[in-house]
Amino acid sequence: MTPPILITAAGFAGTPAPGITAMVVRNGVIEAVGDADTLRAQWPHAAATDYGSACVLPGFNDCHMHLGMMVSQSMGVDLSPERTPDQADLAARLSAADPDSRGWVRASRYDHTRTTDGEILTRADLDDLVPDAPAVVGHISAHWGVVNSAALHRAGITEDTPDPDGGAYGRDADGRLTGQVFEQAFFDFVYPSLSRNLDLTPDISGDEALNALRASAETLLAAGITSIGDAMMGPEELRLFQRARNRDALPVRVNALMTFPHLPALRAVGIVDGFGDEWLRIGGIKAFVDGAVAGRSCAVAEPFEGSDDRGVMVTDLASITDLAADCAEAELTLAIHANGERAIGLVLDAVESLAAQGRPTPRLRIEHCSVITDEILTRMRELDAGAAPFAGYPYYHGDKLLQWYGEERVERMFAHRSFLDAGITIGGSSDYPCGPLPPLAGIQSCVTRTSAAGMPVGVGQRITVEEALDVYTQGSARLEGRADVKGRLQAGQLADFTVLQADPRTADPSTIAQIPVIATWVAGIKKWERNPQ
Repeated sequence: MTPPILITAAGFAGTPAPGITAMVVRNGVIEAVGDADTLRAQWPHAAATDYGSACVLPGFNDCHMHLGMMVSQSMGVDLSPERTPDQADLAARLSAADPDSRGWVRASRYDHTRTTDGEILTRADLDDLVPDAPAVVGHISAHWGVVNSAALHRAGITEDTPDPDGGAYGRDADGRLTGQVFEQAFFDFVYPSLSRNLDLTPDISGDEALNALRASAETLLAAGITSIGDAMMGPEELRLFQRARNRDALPVRVNALMTFPHLPALRAVGIVDGFGDEWLRIGGIKAFVDGAVAGRSCAVAEPFEGSDDRGVMVTDLASITDLAADCAEAELTLAIHANGERAIGLVLDAVESLAAQGRPTPRLRIEHCSVITDEILTRMRELDAGAAPFAGYPYYHGDKLLQWYGEERVERMFAHRSFLDAGITIGGSSDYPCGPLPPLAGIQSCVTRTSAAGMPVGVGQRITVEEALDVYTQGSARLEGRADVKGRLQAGQLADFTVLQADPRTADPSTIAQIPVIATWVAGIKKWERNPQ
């Protein structure tokens, strides 16, 4: 049994009552919250940690992000606009890149709208920049990328190779391969959890990946994150996380959403939701219906602005219905990626058809659920479906989304206000590395609905700071099915909390993202500190 610790500060959020100025933690859980003088008298021998004028709140829970992807990308070249602002920088970084342990040059977070002025890299471009090794460049949407000729050769892809199910190879007007790869055709090169050929993907089995996981987890802690949902886990990622867990090198709690190809294996050994422990547990099955919002490929009802393109579906109603039925029978949550109205509607059609037949339906959460209608909200509420909408997209991607989707549709996107008003459970999601990671940036985005350039982005979907904090803590816990043990600062909950230099509830909303994180505690242990003594 560990000795008690008394935590005091000027402000506490996420508590059962206002006016809380202290809490006592011991053995990884919160034992009491209340007035500082009262708790000090009740626990006279408790070790004291006073955070003065700071604000203590429940640890942030990013319910849909990609820690495994974060690990593999950190082992390659970062082409994000912040690191690679123009085409000259991109060329220099790729030309200087060293191949990885499997002989590949890998780069990620490429944003053609910022780095290459809207022009998309081609196979020929990459052949010039990386002539002697297979290379793959992933787009920031994480749903498409570009490969060079050596990569196509390594994968056995020729001009006559048919498109894979749920994906496509880009071709020019003459039908020749451009090097662009979409959805499953892209996943084969980058994601062990979804690839049909692991030899094409990053090797995450060794110590390099374990060290990258430690560093990535440190980044999460520095942002105040204590729990995450990894929304694309397969055996390789799960094995890596288990190695870290066994070495006490996994300082954040992970809700693992296993990708759909692995459902039969989970069913075969009887694994259901919740298998694991408080640090690493199975949280359901992840599947896909359409493309990406930031890739302008989600399945929308009306064409994108200035085009006749309505996005792509990567599956069909029969397949979704079968998957939903299998998840229900296996007692596994179905966490299904659906961005556009057409995609969301297809998911709801599938689950409703099971209910109409009197068959079991799965616990359902719609990942992203980006473009909604009143009808969608009604149907989701009737199915008790939750959602994980993007938090930071209005800020980070807002300007191009206005161009692609138009003002009317953007008013129905990332609809935090509409979800809350409809009584639908939602969690806080960065989708990192596809969007900005810090929860405070996501909270500011939800509250202000203002783009990086200062443009209003669907301001009718604004929520209050208090609501945004709840979404990123208790909301994520509810979506995960773990609100009984985390997401609040109250007796009996896990002692996972973060300390901010200022109270976001009283700060200028446009400055919330700049509030420094002072410390992050997980299981009653200080795991990260800004200025350690």
